[in-house]
Amino acid sequence: MRTSIGLLIVLLGHGCGGTSEPTESERVEERLDRTAVHFHLALRDQLEGPSAEQTAAQLVASRGSPARARDLAERVYAERQRGARWLREGRRPARALAPLVAEGADADAASDQAAFFLALLLEDATDDTRIPKQILVYESTRLSPERVRDSAVRALARAGRALVLARAGYCEMAEAEALAALEAGPSRAEVEVSTSRWLATSALDSSALHADLTRALSVLSGAARACCRIRDGRHDAAARSIQRWIGDAEELGVSRERIAILRGWSALALGDADGARVQLGLLRSSAVEPAEAPRQAMLRDALASASDDALDEATHRLVDRPWLSGLALRGVHRAFAADGLLAALDEQREARAHRDLAIGHGAVIASARARFPMFDQAHQGDQGSLERIQQLFR
Repeated sequence: MRTSIGLLIVLLGHGCGGTSEPTESERVEERLDRTAVHFHLALRDQLEGPSAEQTAAQLVASRGSPARARDLAERVYAERQRGARWLREGRRPARALAPLVAEGADADAASDQAAFFLALLLEDATDDTRIPKQILVYESTRLSPERVRDSAVRALARAGRALVLARAGYCEMAEAEALAALEAGPSRAEVEVSTSRWLATSALDSSALHADLTRALSVLSGAARACCRIRDGRHDAAARSIQRWIGDAEELGVSRERIAILRGWSALALGDADGARVQLGLLRSSAVEPAEAPRQAMLRDALASASDDALDEATHRLVDRPWLSGLALRGVHRAFAADGLLAALDEQREARAHRDLAIGHGAVIASARARFPMFDQAHQGDQGSLERIQQLFR
């Protein structure tokens, strides 16, 4: 009995002893301690171990083979504690992935990791349920952009990192990365160097590609900043931020109805009900995607009511961080598909390797989710009784 009481006192002291608020970096690390991240790092551990090439081959094969995906998912899940140790020990990926599946590929670890992160973001842009958000946060916080040699990859990785962090609510880091991405935007000459070095076999228009890249950095970084202002309840500041880059989003090919919803929300946030009605009129004049119909109805009902409460509620609910970040990512994806960049990347062996690994990763995660229902939850199922008691006092 005395032992039990003593243990409880120790646990209470451990849980309640600290009074200072955790830093943002500490909050990031705490929230990364999840089964999905452990799984991701256990897979990364295998991709850096003695069977790295076999694991990479199976990961790529998983994109078209449910059986291969299930086998790899079960094997990695059984080793997830190795991933948990990676996280606790602060290990960082040290091996380039592309050479595992593209013989002769020449990529330094920092550039390879940035390219793989961008490949994961492409998966998120097409289906935002495929890659768990905390995996994207992990990858974003382990990048070393200053060591990435290619200026276009470096700037896009920074902008993508800003958006991922802002969506997750880590706004100190997101703001710094958004600013760095805009400052690091490559010139047209640098884009030409990039395309000639990495995409020499493709017929890309470097002028169009530079324009799309400049808009992509504007939209990704701008959306990150707007997400942070929304998180802080500063809707008017978010609206003013959006007005500075919404034209770039439209040029990237963001759908007409999403642009109208975003402009309508911005008008509401700035107290311009007449401006919001103009955007509602545009929505009524065209068929709205089923996914956006609830937002159209929310805007319509708020303006019809005209009460301060209804307009305020619409301002708080119409646009949120997941929707805004999805709009930005899909717009960038659409533009890079239209200008031929994605097709050109598929012809380049290192970029193709990263795409294949990212798609395979999504397939293996889907299999793990189907096999292990607690996959997306905090790692309580992986803890012993002592660890579960400690969680009560954190």
